[in-house]
Amino acid sequence: MKVLLDIRDNKAKPLLEVLKGLSFVKAKTISDEKALLVEEIKESVENLKLVRRGKLKARPAKDLLNELKVLSIPPFDKQFKRLVKKYPSLKNEFPTS
Repeated sequence: MKVLLDIRDNKAKPLLEVLKGLSFVKAKTISDEKALLVEEIKESVENLKLVRRGKLKARPAKDLLNELKVLSIPPFDKQFKRLVKKYPSLKNEFPTS
């Protein structure tokens, strides 16, 4: 079992020493960024479960990409133009600026 604990900095060191002293426990610290990522992934999974149960409305991926304002770079633009020739509907789905 894995457990993620949020401990005040001034209390973490003594607790980690106690945990490391237990032969059946492997204790490892992670950065605040990784802890935030874990929490965000957990929240995303919970939202997905709610969408599947019909308790939360899903958003189209297109809206998410537009919200993120993904910037393309020249090599992508070149490849995108090639793909649009083969699949014209892409131009409507992902308009370029």
